[in-house]
Amino acid sequence: MPRTLYIIRHAQASHEQIFPGDFYRTLDKQGYKEAMEMAAWFTGEELLPDCFISSPAIRAYSTALIFAKQLNYTPENIQLNDAIYDASFRTLYTVLREGKDAHSSIAIFGHNPGLTDLLNDLCGFCTENIPTSGIAAVTIKSKSWNELKSGSGKLLTIEFP
Repeated sequence: MPRTLYIIRHAQASHEQIFPGDFYRTLDKQGYKEAMEMAAWFTGEELLPDCFISSPAIRAYSTALIFAKQLNYTPENIQLNDAIYDASFRTLYTVLREGKDAHSSIAIFGHNPGLTDLLNDLCGFCTENIPTSGIAAVTIKSKSWNELKSGSGKLLTIEFP
């Protein structure tokens, strides 16, 4: 059974100096707008990932929550994984390989440069940058998430606001 991976970069975050650190930055007004726009794109395409996995950083988790609300995905089912924050693409492979095979599709919410590097490693060079609120949909020819590896994906689309 082919699998689908949705690589979703967090929406635009505030650059104000009021936060105790990068991890705590919240979405700004434009970020909320763009996240809602991209979540609506998912609805229009009638896509519903079986599993949401998110960085616990405020901007990534907030983006995941916006998508969950739009797609009627139970927010409590969003899996927060500390390893996604500031992760290399190799670390992201490790996170995704832990996915349950019952899930035919996973949406991962995280950060650059790891997400862009993951996409390019899976599919061959696709883009220099997944922008904030950007989504890359990738089909994986694999019976198990554990078999995810370099070159095993085929880009279906890249969408961004």
